[in-house]
Amino acid sequence: MHFIKEEKNQIVYYTVPEISEAGFYNIFTTKFHGHSFEDGQLNFGTNCNDSESAILENYKDVLSLMKLTPKDAVKSKQTHSDITIFADSSYGGEGILKEQRFQEADGLITNEKNLAILIFFADCVPVLIADKKKKIIAAIHSGWKGTYKNIVGKAVCQLITDFHCNPEDLLCAIGPCISVCHFEVSEELFSDMTALYGEDIGKIEDGKYYLDLKKTVKKQLLQHNIQSSQIVISDQCTVCNSDLYSYRREGEKAGRMAAFIAIKE
Repeated sequence: MHFIKEEKNQIVYYTVPEISEAGFYNIFTTKFHGHSFEDGQLNFGTNCNDSESAILENYKDVLSLMKLTPKDAVKSKQTHSDITIFADSSYGGEGILKEQRFQEADGLITNEKNLAILIFFADCVPVLIADKKKKIIAAIHSGWKGTYKNIVGKAVCQLITDFHCNPEDLLCAIGPCISVCHFEVSEELFSDMTALYGEDIGKIEDGKYYLDLKKTVKKQLLQHNIQSSQIVISDQCTVCNSDLYSYRREGEKAGRMAAFIAIKE
């Protein structure tokens, strides 16, 4: 599997062709092109001095690529938790057109057509999962806290236990996020994470400690009998690539990308 960069209706985004061919829309947005800020960026963050009207127009544009509208989408309510919930069509529009009924959820699962689920990110790890046989999808936000809590592994457990998914049918995309080259952490967090997930998820250079969240999330998937051939990892680092938002690079003014997935008709 592999990521490709596409542009449609002036919107620039990444997608995984193998997931598309299996019957799923999947989109990882970049900064371009939308209705936000003075230079027309594609932002989905609500805490970076953007207007609600601009963000709504951004949703309309991206969802139109999936032949959907904002009332056909639900956004997670992210608190860096390890919680993933099931959303059906009654959740449509929550987090976009109206408040979510749930207090927190950094992951969403659905098996309904005509419903896009999404998470937003700027450095944190966006993960999309699709069961190619049962047509069940998940969108998961895994920052360092969520990664530490193994939200991705727990979401896979839900797919297997609650929805009887077979691990060999799961296609998994780990999208653009902060890479090990820029994810410097405290010695304490480094020790805690490597104790849980192995020394190979981190490196020490010039007395500084760095973690590889992408590798950690992949390990969490592998622990559930998902094979490497079923996992694709973006080579894009949000800090290195100025076409992507990065909280670590831009601070409070950073916008947010979004990762969308939906079942095709």
